[in-house]
Amino acid sequence: NTSLNYFDSSLIAPSDSLTNLSNAFSGCTSLVDLGEGYKTWPTSAVNDFSYLFYKTKLTDIDLSNEAWNFEQASKYTGMFSGCSALTTINGISKLFPSSAIKSRDITDLFNSCKELNESILEGVASWNMFDQDNNCVLSSFKNTFYGCKKLTNSNKIFTETLLSKTYSKVTDISGIFGECTNCTTITMPKFTNLTT
Repeated sequence: NTSLNYFDSSLIAPSDSLTNLSNAFSGCTSLVDLGEGYKTWPTSAVNDFSYLFYKTKLTDIDLSNEAWNFEQASKYTGMFSGCSALTTINGISKLFPSSAIKSRDITDLFNSCKELNESILEGVASWNMFDQDNNCVLSSFKNTFYGCKKLTNSNKIFTETLLSKTYSKVTDISGIFGECTNCTTITMPKFTNLTT
């Protein structure tokens, strides 16, 4: 719905059973307000969050409430992709809970989030995405940070600690920092098994 600018998210109650949020607001290119209700949506059973906010005009998204539980999540593909007005995501560090370390699809996760504050992207460094052998469980970083214009240094994401870990399961990093035109320093981990 390209004309929808407000959605009363309180219509979905904390007691409702949510299992899939993929494409929930995808393509709502005029959406600027979700109200307050979504902040307590119960997501503990949701597996797929792909393209949830795709191309909305939201400026801030709050996932910090304990109701937003990502233990069952496996798909974050394009979750915030195309959110060109988005500056803040509260609770971004929760996407990879330590209680459920497993591979998740983060292709295009922040693609074209050109206004997203660099401090928010730093939250990625706290993701629990490494197994007991310190090997990254992800298979792809394709276009994950593509077009994030506010990013100035890749070390905000791949900190010195993360650079020292193993990434043998990662096969695709194409476009990972593409069009990050203000990123003057890019230091990458050793990706040893890339196919693309």
